[in-house]
Amino acid sequence: MIQSLRERSRLSKSDIISYQWGLSSAHRILATIAGFRRQYGHWPTRLLMNRDMVEAIPKDILTPLGWDMLNQKLEIVTIDEGTLFAEGAAGERREYGDHFRLKEGPSVTFWIWGVELLDR
Repeated sequence: MIQSLRERSRLSKSDIISYQWGLSSAHRILATIAGFRRQYGHWPTRLLMNRDMVEAIPKDILTPLGWDMLNQKLEIVTIDEGTLFAEGAAGERREYGDHFRLKEGPSVTFWIWGVELLDR
């Protein structure tokens, strides 16, 4: 279904983000994924995040479609730690670090949602 939506029409920010400042709220997730890509040269396969984030992101930040598309790209794993990790299939791991600029390198939002959500 999601693939047919991508093929049928171009999605907009409002199709993905439910909260006006949602992209800012999801910055930690996007920075962790993009940082992994920059460090290892490929996208991660899993995202490990604490229970509060797993509950809040689909409820308050992303639309149901946006959350489903994120889950199609990455296995979401709930952890008890208060941090955020991106992991690769071979066990590579990147912890969140806010020093990474999202506008560097390939577009993480385009990889996840097929839409450029950052001003580049």
